Amino acid sequence: MKTRCIITFLSVFLLIAVFSASALAGWTVTYLHPAGYTESGALGISGGQLAGSLTGPTTSNNIHAGIYSRTAGSWVDVTPAGSPAGVIKSTSGTNQAGSAYFDGQWHAGLWNGTAASFVDLHPTGGYFRSAAEAVSGNQQVGSVSVQVTDVSFKSYAALWTGTAGSFVNLNPLGCTSSNAFGVLNGKQVGEANGRAGYWTGNAETWTDINPASCVGSNLRGLSADQEVGEAFAEAWGYKRHAALWSGTAESYVNLHPSLAWPESTAYRVSGGWQVGAVCNPGEIYQSHASLWNGTAESWVDLHSLLSPDYSRSEAMDIEVVGDELWIAGWVLSSSDNSEAVMWHYEPVPEPSSLLILGSGVLALAGFVRRKR
Repeated sequence: MKTRCIITFLSVFLLIAVFSASALAGWTVTYLHPAGYTESGALGISGGQLAGSLTGPTTSNNIHAGIYSRTAGSWVDVTPAGSPAGVIKSTSGTNQAGSAYFDGQWHAGLWNGTAASFVDLHPTGGYFRSAAEAVSGNQQVGSVSVQVTDVSFKSYAALWTGTAGSFVNLNPLGCTSSNAFGVLNGKQVGEANGRAGYWTGNAETWTDINPASCVGSNLRGLSADQEVGEAFAEAWGYKRHAALWSGTAESYVNLHPSLAWPESTAYRVSGGWQVGAVCNPGEIYQSHASLWNGTAESWVDLHSLLSPDYSRSEAMDIEVVGDELWIAGWVLSSSDNSEAVMWHYEPVPEPSSLLILGSGVLALAGFVRRKR
């Protein structure tokens, strides 16, 4: 009897270990935050390069624009000369897009891997500030702002092709404000008057794809055949839900998982995979980095892969290369500082040896029972 109990226990323990290992198999997490700095974040990823920002060292506490490779300690500061601060939001090929601070204003900018390569995209015409959110090929998108009163501003979606003089105001006729957050193959995505939509090069091409069941929405990223962002509905208490589209309002898919998270959002999409976060904007704000594969039911909590020292996380961008997933984001440390992080998934063979071993133990348990 004692032998049978021991073997049964080992069988159950082994099977639990097998299935736990299977759930985590293939995932690795790389913490990119450099020592000596207070905060960091990875906001974009492409071709083995991550882009984002770094705050510090602690003596200066300035925000720096920079790029990482896929390894810890690989940070390269590309904040341009004459600017005390900067941030990169997106990387594609050899180019990066973001903003740098000059004379009390944020200016949209374009880089090619070094501080010296910075191109100031801020247009003339009385715009108070500008920001670049994404880059693809020779196009960059973001927004420009005009000052309405001493304390209020309006933003207009913006498109550039590498120079300040190439600026195109994408704000559709009749819209009071707009923003562009993603670009790919000549298509720009964002929102106008709080409704999701896209452009193909100028304001007149604006196409509204706000879902019929929603009072508002926004597009934040796109791939060749999908767009992602968030939508708002009265039925949800006007909370935001992560959302997926395929070019039309009718194609809308609600990605919000059925769990105790009141809000969610999706930032980027690649190869049929979407990343973002589920959020609880309560008294103590919480968020978990998230991954989807086209449906709410496919939701994966990337936060569960982190060290328990981190209380919050968000996944900001994804690149799919073959069967591998590379995900850039940030985590909140025990000292309440954000730190850059990268998740990587590479499929691994089924743990056949463990399964065989588990089967063997179960068979042995059955043999012992028969003998008894």
